Amino acid sequence: MRLRVLDARQGTCYTSLSRSGQCRNRLPMRLSKKDCCCGMNMGKGWGEDCEFCPFNSTDAHKRLCGSDGPLPLINECVLRPNICGQGACVDTDDGYRCDCHTGNVLKNGVCEDVDECRELNYCQVRLEPNLV
Repeated sequence: MRLRVLDARQGTCYTSLSRSGQCRNRLPMRLSKKDCCCGMNMGKGWGEDCEFCPFNSTDAHKRLCGSDGPLPLINECVLRPNICGQGACVDTDDGYRCDCHTGNVLKNGVCEDVDECRELNYCQVRLEPNLV
């Protein structure tokens, strides 16, 4: 019988990669590779040498995160406090959701301010900046 060893090493978790493949946007706390790479919208790279997190549905992802079952219980809201932008992050069983504050809307998974003048045509007169 083959035993599976859990890698509990803690390392740096990066939430994005540059076009050239450099790790960017380091999280402030150290995480295991599984916690970094397996949560919903979490890490893209892990460790001091910036090991890329495996893509979903690959064998490497299944080995690290578990096969086709639910994602491990990771509270993305705690690990990435600003994940929702101008909204409140709510931890859910399968990841998280963003509840946007009044005056904000969800765009590309992040709550952003609504420009009522431009998008909703609420303003009848626009003042140009620096003309007063």
